[in-house]
Formats: sequence, C-alpha cells, structure tokens
Amino acid sequence: VLTLTVTGSVTMAQLEAGAFATGYIPTVASQETRAADSASMIGNNFARWFNQNEGTVFVQADATVTSAVNAGAFALGSTTSDIMRIFRQTDAQPVAQVITGGAAQATMGMGATWTTTAAQKIAFAYATNNFSATTNGGTTITDTLGSVPVVSQAVLGNAAGIGALNGHLARIAFYSRVLSGAEQKGITS
Repeated sequence: VLTLTVTGSVTMAQLEAGAFATGYIPTVASQETRAADSASMIGNNFARWFNQNEGTVFVQADATVTSAVNAGAFALGSTTSDIMRIFRQTDAQPVAQVITGGAAQATMGMGATWTTTAAQKIAFAYATNNFSATTNGGTTITDTLGSVPVVSQAVLGNAAGIGALNGHLARIAFYSRVLSGAEQKGITS
C-alpha cells in the first residue's frame, strides 16, 4: 500500500517498482524508456591506479535478462580496436577478451554458464604473452601469446561494441600485478 499526502507542489515525482531508485526519466505525454547506465573513469582518476604493463581485474556481476546480444560488464579502453573486456556472450558464457590494433590477442571463454540473475565472480589477468581468466573458482584459462593494448579509461556496465550489461555490478577490484591461477581461483570462489 502506497499512501502519499502532498501539501504544496511536487516536481519530478517517480514511482519505482524495483528495490532501488533509478535515474529520473522526464516524461510529457507518453511512456519513456530509460537508457542503460554506463559509467567511465578517465584522465588522472584512471591513470593514478592503472598499471598499463600488467594487472588483474576482478568483477562480480549478474545479468538480469536473457538476451540475444552480448552483455558487457567491464572494459579497459573504449574503442573496439584497443580494449580489454569482460562480457557475457550470446550463449551465456563469460568471456575475457583482449584486442590490440583491431586484432584479437586473447579470447578466453570460461566454460561456465552465466545464468540470468546468478552472480558471477570473474578474474582476468593481463601482461604481454600472459593472459588468464577464472570464473567462480573454476579452471584458469590461459593464453600465452599476445600484446596488451594502450588504454586510457575504465568503463563499467558496458564494453565497447558489446552492449550494456542489463544487470548489477556488485564489486570491481584492480590488482596492479598478474595474480596466479591459484590466487584467481581464491578471489572468485
């Protein structure tokens, strides 16, 4: 039961059916669709913590809809030609991918099924000729050939050319070194 008593005027009222409020959607005479959220970090805010040569990204996320399109959870970079990203493929498999100069350097499908609303814990490590990824404490997938792209930003909830996550990001962490397979299994268990 919702009871609302107003004395005076109300500006920008919005009723939410979900567990939390979303961004304001101005409407006039018809229903509107809210654009997907996509946050990015650039400039000194990004450069202060990012290690270009090597690192490990940890992402905990869920996807709330089953979709025919890929769903990007996190990316380092913003163009499809120079990017490192974590996303949910159309077959619902979590994937970590590295592209440098438009050429795929590493694409690691992690074999798990990223089911709708099930939280996934994914670790992805990168360094020249040393890429690896682990999902939910499972087997670490490796690729030992490829270069790291030069990137200048982090993007949350989307991954250039992949599409929006349509879900929730619970946690993102960055380690400025390559975590071993055992360490990746530990943080994703």
